[in-house]
Amino acid sequence: NGKANNYNATTREWYKEARNSNQTYITPAYIDVVSNEYAITYSKALYKDGKFIGVLGFDVLLINLQDEIARTPGNTFVFDHKDRVFAATNKALLDPSVDHSPVLNAYKAHGDNNFFSYKLNNEERLGTCTKVFAYTACITESTDVINKPIFKAAYIQVIALIIMISISIILLYFIVSKYLSPLAAIQTGLTSFFDFINHKTKNVSTIDVKTNDEFGQISKAINENILATKRGLEQDNQAVKESVQTVSVVEGGNLTARITANPRNPQLIELKNVLNKLLDVLQARVGSDMNAIHKIFEEYKSLDFRNKLENASG
Repeated sequence: NGKANNYNATTREWYKEARNSNQTYITPAYIDVVSNEYAITYSKALYKDGKFIGVLGFDVLLINLQDEIARTPGNTFVFDHKDRVFAATNKALLDPSVDHSPVLNAYKAHGDNNFFSYKLNNEERLGTCTKVFAYTACITESTDVINKPIFKAAYIQVIALIIMISISIILLYFIVSKYLSPLAAIQTGLTSFFDFINHKTKNVSTIDVKTNDEFGQISKAINENILATKRGLEQDNQAVKESVQTVSVVEGGNLTARITANPRNPQLIELKNVLNKLLDVLQARVGSDMNAIHKIFEEYKSLDFRNKLENASG
């Protein structure tokens, strides 16, 4: 219960950043209070007719990604865009108090997919990192592990370790890419939907994500709302079209015309009822055919009183 816990979404980082940037915002990884697992939040500001109406946000637990990382070889870990580890083979690295600056500084000095060495607790280590979307995936190992055998064997081990690290980086890249790949489809679908409701396009596309994980469930829920909104707008457009046609009929002098289409928008329903009531009053007080009334008046002006208005009312 948000009120009971004094929860105010507008004060949250995901809300403020999405509204200020008008882009899809991805939060740093954090511990979810319900599941006690790492999660990230995706958010996007919503606008209707150019006016801000709110922020759409959804949380994604990273437990599946953590399980995949735990099965990778070597000492593997992933940073978010604020340089905090949220998935690692060694869960001790998830502790926020752990200082990761040595590996981060070495990586920033050498760049993506380049090997580097650094010291950690007076121990020489070898590692490499690569960017995957907004995240940084790294794999490192102690040089003692590499140099433990005799130098000749150590050379072979270095080559083998480099190959293993390269394979692990490739494997890690594809694991993280595959896990986060639905984000592009979700963002494309949301952009198409916002363009549709803002009348930039006439058609809207649903989100093409068919997985059974959290992204699949989110996409299914968004698609249901997209289709419901599309049907509602089409229903409203049909009602407006018929209203315009009815006005044209009334302008032609026929006061018996009525708007029969049922819009979905409550304001349009109210407008339809008001217009129909207005036409009822005009027909009751003036008549149903303004052309016939006008013709009779013209004849009376010419002092021709032979004809009279049939079914006169009002």
